[in-house]
Amino acid sequence: MRSNLLQLFNDNYFSYTASPEGVVEETETAYQLTLDVAGIRREDLDIEVKNGVLVIKGERKGAKSYTFEKKFRLGDTVLVDEIKATHQDGVLTLELAKASKAQARKIAIAE
Repeated sequence: MRSNLLQLFNDNYFSYTASPEGVVEETETAYQLTLDVAGIRREDLDIEVKNGVLVIKGERKGAKSYTFEKKFRLGDTVLVDEIKATHQDGVLTLELAKASKAQARKIAIAE
């Protein structure tokens, strides 16, 4: 299962002067993407899904200013309309609900 998760997110690419650290975790029903965006205000973050690609952009303003952009190809394993994002204490967290075909399920063996 871990290799599938890495494959889902292995298409990320960056255009940046700095890039926040990120972690992807998987549960039975969702992927959770967490990025360290310390020093970047909520209003300086932009998140969108375009043509099956999750795009996260941010800009830190001030003496140590920088911009970043991260892209993740989602494919059809994520329910795009159910993506949720929170920003708290310098951490951006995205909850990406799995499509039913990406969720594990038990198969009964007929008698």
